[in-house]
Amino acid sequence: MRKQNKCLILCLAIFTILMQPLSVNAKDTELPKQQETYCTTKNIYTTTNVITAHKYSPGILGPVIPLNGADARLFAASQRQDSVDQNSINSGNVNESDFNEENTKWLEDFIIITEDELKEKMKTKDVLSAAANSTSGNLYAVIGDIDKEGEKKNLEYLKVEEVSQDLIIYLKVCGVDIKALAFDEKTTSKDNKKPNNYAGSIIFFLIISSIFGISYYKYRKDKKMVKVGGGDASKKGDVEIPDVRFNDVEGIEELKSDITRLVDCLKNPEKYESIGARPPKGVILYGPPGTGKTLIAKAIAGEAGVPFFSAAGSDFCEMYVGVGAKRVRELYKKARKAAPCIVFIDEIDAVASQRGNDTNSERDQTINALLAELDGFNSSKNIITICATNRLDMLDSAFKRAGRFDLKLTVGLPDKKGRTRILEIHSRDKKLSKEIDLEVIANKTSGFSGAELEALLNESALCAVGKNKEEIDYEDIDDAFFKIVMQGNKKKREKITEMNKIVAWHEAGHTLVTKLLTEDSVSSVTIIGSSSGAGGVTFRTPKDDNMLQSKKYLEDNIKIMYGGRAAEEIYFKDPNSITTGASQDIKQATSIIKDYLSLYGMGDKGMIDLSQFEREFKNVIDEASILSKKLYEETVNLLKENYSLLKTLAETLLKEETLDEMQINKIINKTYSKHN
Repeated sequence: MRKQNKCLILCLAIFTILMQPLSVNAKDTELPKQQETYCTTKNIYTTTNVITAHKYSPGILGPVIPLNGADARLFAASQRQDSVDQNSINSGNVNESDFNEENTKWLEDFIIITEDELKEKMKTKDVLSAAANSTSGNLYAVIGDIDKEGEKKNLEYLKVEEVSQDLIIYLKVCGVDIKALAFDEKTTSKDNKKPNNYAGSIIFFLIISSIFGISYYKYRKDKKMVKVGGGDASKKGDVEIPDVRFNDVEGIEELKSDITRLVDCLKNPEKYESIGARPPKGVILYGPPGTGKTLIAKAIAGEAGVPFFSAAGSDFCEMYVGVGAKRVRELYKKARKAAPCIVFIDEIDAVASQRGNDTNSERDQTINALLAELDGFNSSKNIITICATNRLDMLDSAFKRAGRFDLKLTVGLPDKKGRTRILEIHSRDKKLSKEIDLEVIANKTSGFSGAELEALLNESALCAVGKNKEEIDYEDIDDAFFKIVMQGNKKKREKITEMNKIVAWHEAGHTLVTKLLTEDSVSSVTIIGSSSGAGGVTFRTPKDDNMLQSKKYLEDNIKIMYGGRAAEEIYFKDPNSITTGASQDIKQATSIIKDYLSLYGMGDKGMIDLSQFEREFKNVIDEASILSKKLYEETVNLLKENYSLLKTLAETLLKEETLDEMQINKIINKTYSKHN
């Protein structure tokens, strides 16, 4: 209301300014100075275009002292800010009573012409009367013919704006008597005075109409749209009912039963209340980044047709105590007005992490306010709070308890079937080549989230546009895949160097161990360097998306990581010549060994979670070292037994730079057939 009052005051001020009469600055036009008396030859004063004259100012014309008779009366009238009608001037008899504001229509008869046009007209007609306005510098003239009886005919009323000194001299040489007056033409002119009032009224009307129109529009919009909480950070604008539906979300087959029930609770709450069921107050969606947690929350609101309030956990984190709690209360206050609805808080771990780990009283008050809204004396009804996080273990135990968040749903990475459907959704607006099979891409993108799949297709489209293609083909998809996985662009190779040979043997080692020990797919292997610093890469895809992995499979994975270093050692035939190219492989292998021993209980120490023994880690390191050496030696021996195959694969890779799975299988089968 304060903002609206300020707007109204501003509009009234603008209106007041617009309603004031426009002031016109006097234009200085150099006219020749007149003598104090005029030598007149005619008693005709038909040229005075005066409605109202302001206080007399001699201006550039100098002091004007008119003669007796009509000249004196005309000058006196102009001093008294009166007006004169046409008949009185034409007759030469100008009385003081003739000057009144109503008799001004004759001014509309004056036509603006140039100086040259006036001179041309003077060749055929006489100048019956002329007057110059010292305020504006304009000249008014009446020209026409005089018959034998002395009557004036064919009169023309002419106006020359900003008359020059040359024209004044020209008229005087021709015997024209020029009267000198001083008045403000625009302030008193009929054509200028009233339109100004109308313009101000129209502008004022438009401003007031706009204010009421915008207010009414916002009032109507507020029925479907709401604003997120108070404070600077949470004022993110209007949020309306999402248009996302379950058809726009894939890869969540395991969750659809739960989220469908949430939609039904919002649509038909009485059905659940009739048998004593309490709809869930809160839902926590947790999982890796980019898996679609926000999209799921929007789809629930869209399917239920209810308002969707969204905020981020960081919106409630402030320096001053009580600010975050106030924003929570304001958020739920607005949500209660729009109930049933959904309140979605992303990255909730930013504000609802474990209490007691620090002395941040502001964050503690914010959590308490949120807990009170979820399950307190003033708990929110018909409001489902959905929170998203990547770290469920960081959330406060009181925050996660039943009665506040009854559902905790894992949103994991999609399997092959889910990836195929996600690709179908994101390819709706993409022009794909007929040869592209989305299942092939889904098989190649194991471990990709929904966001990464969307980024893959978008990057593919950008690559196609950059090459002036009308459709997206496999080449564009491969380039985009390389760019996303390698986090850089491909480097062009000008000639074969020693580093290329080392990289070829390194990647051939990874590829061959994968093919010999597992049934996993190697979609492609390349030695094309990346601008991020990687010399090559082997793209491996697990056969199945199984959550459970055997002990043998874990050991084979470690051997695959060691395959690159083992191939280098075989190539150099000297352990001291190995390179640093296996640094990332060692990091991944160490992570598997750590879980192998401390988490899965597959080591010699038995089924013990060694991660709980934080300070007694020496024995774990010793066992990990023994396991690592054992698996590395087995990898080296495996590659030595298949040296010819390793060499053929490395040499072909060095020549072709990139090999797909069909080429790899062909090399392996051909080499085996020769030996058999």
